[in-house]
Amino acid sequence: MLLRWVILLILVWLAVEILMRRLRRLLDSTASPRAVPRGSQEAVGPRELVRCARCGVHFPRPPGRSDDEAFCSEECRRAFHR
Repeated sequence: MLLRWVILLILVWLAVEILMRRLRRLLDSTASPRAVPRGSQEAVGPRELVRCARCGVHFPRPPGRSDDEAFCSEECRRAFHR
């Protein structure tokens, strides 16, 4: 009878250990940063932040744009030029 209890406790302990390892692995994979794909902004480097001429939100300067009036969205551009 005692042997059955010992075997049962060992099986329960093993099941809990397996579940805990899977949970830890799952939490570690969601918390760690993902690999940076080729051609992404991080691979190219940081870009200059500019301020939206209408609402003041800072955003990365679009590539190839150097105008003074930068807008964060098409909505801000239309509202500014009304």
